[in-house]
Amino acid sequence: MTCHNMQRAATGLRAIFIIFFSLLVLGTPEGYGAEPVKIAVQPFNIYSKGNIAFLRDAAYDSLIGELRKSKDVEVAEKKIVMERIGKEALTEESALALGKALGVAYVIMGSLTEFGDRINVDIKVVDIHREKGSLPISAQSKGIDGLPALFTGLQSEILVKVSAIQRIAKVEVKGNLKIETVVILQAVKSVARSPYSEAQLTKDIKSIYALGYFDDI
Repeated sequence: MTCHNMQRAATGLRAIFIIFFSLLVLGTPEGYGAEPVKIAVQPFNIYSKGNIAFLRDAAYDSLIGELRKSKDVEVAEKKIVMERIGKEALTEESALALGKALGVAYVIMGSLTEFGDRINVDIKVVDIHREKGSLPISAQSKGIDGLPALFTGLQSEILVKVSAIQRIAKVEVKGNLKIETVVILQAVKSVARSPYSEAQLTKDIKSIYALGYFDDI
């Protein structure tokens, strides 16, 4: 392939990717990536016949562990939160007071209910500025050993609600002349309504290259 033809091929490929992925970027919040969103996690209300203190710590540590995997949020230290909460009832009002005291944008609160070998977790994200909680996010696991995986699944939902990430509005492919749109879409995991992820975006680009229809640029 001549240098001129390679440039034409690269230009065509860039056109496809710019149109395809610019729609994903439009779904991200203004100032995305500039500063982490400050959040705090309020200890959960526990409904169980078992060891309540153990379950509360397990839920708390699993959740903040997952949230701290994201560079887009800054999670308040557990010790500081516990000192502030004390023996106060764990309510939405206490979450608002906690958020204002710590100067964070959001407080994550919720409950854990154990029934038999099942654990149900309900989470609310309290917007401190608006003084309003979100609709609950719910998930279930089988036993205490399933909590880490449960919170892994909830992490992106929480990040969406704290505006650290947003959902993809839509995905479009334009400019493809030698390959069907459906083939390209089948190669990627980013879909409408899924959380925006730069890591997934990189994997999607590699998957499209792997189809063998485009030159690597």
